[in-house]
Amino acid sequence: MVGDSNTVVFNNLAFACPEFFSEPFVARAAFCRGVSAQNFADDAGAVHPVVAEALLAHLAAVGTPSSLWPSRRALALDAYERTHRLGAVRDRYRTPANDRLGSPVVVVMIGAADAKAVLETLPAGCDFALDDERFRPEAFTEGPVGPYVPAQLVHDLIAARTAPLSRALGTLHDAGFEHLYLHSVHPPPVEDRKYTRVRDGCSQAWLRYKVALAFNLRFRAVCAERGVRFLDMWDATTSGGVLDPRFEYDGDHLNREAAHLTVTALIRDLGSRVPPPKGSAPEARSRHG
Repeated sequence: MVGDSNTVVFNNLAFACPEFFSEPFVARAAFCRGVSAQNFADDAGAVHPVVAEALLAHLAAVGTPSSLWPSRRALALDAYERTHRLGAVRDRYRTPANDRLGSPVVVVMIGAADAKAVLETLPAGCDFALDDERFRPEAFTEGPVGPYVPAQLVHDLIAARTAPLSRALGTLHDAGFEHLYLHSVHPPPVEDRKYTRVRDGCSQAWLRYKVALAFNLRFRAVCAERGVRFLDMWDATTSGGVLDPRFEYDGDHLNREAAHLTVTALIRDLGSRVPPPKGSAPEARSRHG
């Protein structure tokens, strides 16, 4: 898991999925401070140095920050890399499970800071048309109080902020990361005070939810363009159109139960593309405390 602070909850969580993996595995998280969708890559598509270093440090990639390859592929390429870059843990990538996968599974989690930036750009309390049935007006006690703005304006703002992320995903995909996922923006808190306390910004829940959903629409389109998998966890973490309180942690991040749902969905998707040995539907079982 690599990206913003929403990755942290995944770190060191252990999972078992004998239907798909021969051994239990531990999720690793790389919180890339200061990285957002807007600066995830430069104009040439080179991944942000902090992200690149995180992939290298966690042995998801080998090479240099400006030239990355999935670590499993690189094992057969260069003896020096095998001996000195991967070191004592190189055998981790020789397990039957990883041999089947072919390359590391990398999930990008990003967008919370970008959503806040778009909210701050729009007029306070405004509204815009959103073609997404998952937005439930009846879930909010207060409707929009500001002006109505063109939907295209919002989508253009989001497209501009996510263009560098799209370039980065294309770069990683072309480098050989076969199991690259982009995680959806999670449902924001409904209570204004919680959002203000954590994000140091003021916005209406109505607008927060529309912007979050608009980001996810864009994320889905980016994944389709770049050949990347979209991990959409919106429905799994909402109830009645808003964040299910069972998964809320601090008003900005989700908890371990939500992380378990993400990993379960991830393994199911892998199982649909990389058949497990027994041919049964995989289920992830969390072993965290």
